[in-house]
Amino acid sequence: MNDTDKKIKEIQRDMLMRFSSQERLKMGSSMFTSARRLMLARLKTEITDPIELQVQLFEQTYRSDFSEIQLVKISTAIRQYWKRA
Repeated sequence: MNDTDKKIKEIQRDMLMRFSSQERLKMGSSMFTSARRLMLARLKTEITDPIELQVQLFEQTYRSDFSEIQLVKISTAIRQYWKRA
């Protein structure tokens, strides 16, 4: 979804760019960690198997970064890795 006015986007960008690169990296990392914790909390209400929990967390986090074929291959590798561990 992209419903933010261009002027508002400029203001937001200007505000963010006032922070140092280190501060922006820290903010981004913190937001990623928070989003991951929220996903994990929701998934724990639906999934009891710890291996499948890891697979679903990976898939939901990175589904837009990989093709469907790549996701299946990586998810299979995650399952195999944790079954051996």
